[in-house]
Amino acid sequence: MVKKIIAIILLLLVFIPGIASCQTPAATSGASGSPNTSETTFSLPPGADLAFEKFSFDFTQKNANSPDKPQIDTMVNSQSPIPDVFSSLDVGAFDFSKYFVLFVFMGLQSNSGPEITIQKIRQARDTIFVQTFFDKDGPTYVPLLSSPCQIVKVNKEDMSQFGSIKFILLDQDGNERATNSYIVSE
Repeated sequence: MVKKIIAIILLLLVFIPGIASCQTPAATSGASGSPNTSETTFSLPPGADLAFEKFSFDFTQKNANSPDKPQIDTMVNSQSPIPDVFSSLDVGAFDFSKYFVLFVFMGLQSNSGPEITIQKIRQARDTIFVQTFFDKDGPTYVPLLSSPCQIVKVNKEDMSQFGSIKFILLDQDGNERATNSYIVSE
């Protein structure tokens, strides 16, 4: 009986990644730093910095579909497919004429506590660079699967080009962690 209970607990720890791992804390500007930042060792290419703020909405996360590696997704209109991580997503009265939604995922982690934080979003022609900080260490982290992500809404007013846009997710050292392309309309 005890072995069955232990087996059930272990299964729950393996198959239920941290439910609150996709966090959307208080708003911030793309121009300001975040509390979990370190000095970056690289510089982004010249371009226009895009204003963004953290965004929250009602969603249901599909734990079984948490990405196992870094990923970047966007929603550019109300008909955009939602990332596979979510079984439902309510963007309500979101104004897609002024903004698009950007999702960045750190990938599956073996601890609870790691975070991914967007530091800056910059557009250089048909490419948008998303500079992030991957916080993987911490003294209070406990063994539990998590899938850290950050969700922001990005202001289109500062964009210099529209159409097919390549999105590149960079870590704090300038390493490319993920790419994706989307059509972004004015």
